Amino acid sequence: MRELGNVAHARATGALFVYAYLLTTAASSELKAQHASVATAIYQVGDKPLSKWRIESSPMLRIDGNKVELVDVNGVIRLSSGIIAVASNSSNNIRIFSGTGKLIKTLGRFGSGPGEFAGLWGIWRVRDTLIAYDARGIAQVSAPNGQFVRTERGRPQGPLGERAERSGYFADGTVLMQTEANREKREPGKWETGYFKLFVPPAKVLGKYPASDLRSDAAGREEGQVYGARAMVAVLSSSFCVGRSSAYAFECFDESGKATLKVQRRSETPRAVSSADREIYFHGIDVANPLPRQAAYRERVRRSTQFADHLPYFGRMIASTSDEIWIGPLNPADETLGPFSPVPDAATEWSVFSRGGRWLSTVTLPKRFRFMEAGADYVAGISRNSDDVESVVVYPLRK
Repeated sequence: MRELGNVAHARATGALFVYAYLLTTAASSELKAQHASVATAIYQVGDKPLSKWRIESSPMLRIDGNKVELVDVNGVIRLSSGIIAVASNSSNNIRIFSGTGKLIKTLGRFGSGPGEFAGLWGIWRVRDTLIAYDARGIAQVSAPNGQFVRTERGRPQGPLGERAERSGYFADGTVLMQTEANREKREPGKWETGYFKLFVPPAKVLGKYPASDLRSDAAGREEGQVYGARAMVAVLSSSFCVGRSSAYAFECFDESGKATLKVQRRSETPRAVSSADREIYFHGIDVANPLPRQAAYRERVRRSTQFADHLPYFGRMIASTSDEIWIGPLNPADETLGPFSPVPDAATEWSVFSRGGRWLSTVTLPKRFRFMEAGADYVAGISRNSDDVESVVVYPLRK
């Protein structure tokens, strides 16, 4: 029997990464040239961003989940025309809505043919072209009007045959891939930093970067710390950035892998992992494995799971269509099994950086809202009501 809890452990070990774009520097920070062409931005405790952006309380668009069935939404993209593309893992398709919320077209269904998905896993964009990929790693490409263009077949692999996933796409359509995190040493019981590679297929390796801390248990299974630090990758129009949430910091690189920017925001250590945080994780495992015959597995997870001492410095980095990066806190529900796109129970504060390292702003997003995309003048995602019914929401962004 394959325990569903393995998915949660994969999240904790960094086998699955949260992807997003990264931005850059400003305000009362220190910005200086380093090593010829690498700029460094350092923000001290107490520094402030250039301004305070806000979202309007009334959305510019709401697709009500009580009227249109929306379950396990895992992607919301707003095209330049105002059309909204909504990807759903449960319905295994992409629905195209007008700027007023009218359903225009449905793309995809379960299957292995052109335009079909074997479990819709995520969606990317290259300008207004949609690229959706499934559990096999096969991508289906659609034009802005929803017309099917082509299938990109073949399970992604690293230069040495390693498992790999997409990190994102540059503006010219080039895909940036990353390998699964691996440890370079294999000493059972010892925590060691895992590493992953970023590459352009088929085998142009751009660099190797630290990911999560991993170790092997007594049975040889690789495990990581729940709520521990992990790596995140952000792909901008012509560069990419890598952050590891053991500190509030990230580095950016050009398309050849050459370092161009380092950003660090010095801040107080995040709060300690609480008993409530632990129960959120275990509750997800219990719900996903409810059968009596799974009781031994549930108990083993409770005995063996390793938790970090404190939460990471950040939990998500979201790509802006205007080459800005939004960095926000960890939602503990992201670490375990449960809703495909869990929402935070409280309002969250996000910091926005420019691609040059400037700390542009902070933005407060409402509770029960999961942020999925931002543009120059909007923020899009899903909200859940008290019954956990999902709705797609697009808020105006005021700068």
